[in-house]
Amino acid sequence: MALALLAISWWLVSQQYDASVEREVVQIRPEPIRKSVTIGPDNPVIEIREQALPPVTEPEPVTLDPEPLTLTPEPEPEPEPEPEPEPEPSFIPLKPTAYLPLDEIRASNAWTIQVIAGNQEQTVVNVIERHESPLTIRYTVSERQGKDWYVGFFGNFATKEAARDALTQLPQALKRRSPWVRKLSEF
Repeated sequence: MALALLAISWWLVSQQYDASVEREVVQIRPEPIRKSVTIGPDNPVIEIREQALPPVTEPEPVTLDPEPLTLTPEPEPEPEPEPEPEPEPSFIPLKPTAYLPLDEIRASNAWTIQVIAGNQEQTVVNVIERHESPLTIRYTVSERQGKDWYVGFFGNFATKEAARDALTQLPQALKRRSPWVRKLSEF
């Protein structure tokens, strides 16, 4: 619709312009030939005569037959194919011997003791290394509020009560971190 209005507007303006050009009287004046004088010892004196130019006749006005304006819609360009997303780099744990993939953990119906969680993997790895000899603390990475969330946990207990009993046996340094019992499937 907008293209049709633009085309009609253009056609009307061009018609008005053509009509105004037809009414305009153009007088073409010949440019006068200018005399030039060269002064110097090697230049002979030349007499310059003015030459008259032949009279200029006014050209006949050209009339244009307006052709009916037909608009052909411009084909829409094909959409560019979306670039294929780059594969996200797979997670490489800092301590592979203590790392367990989240899918494996969620597949278990057992209970565990969460000893630490945070958004920096190095913090969890530091706790694991500090308490490596008496315990086997594992960790995984999940997501919390759109960011990576690293969880360190201890044990794989059949019941909640067994996990609570093991909680009382943890070293005092870990007890100060307020560990708590939770199901592995709820990670």
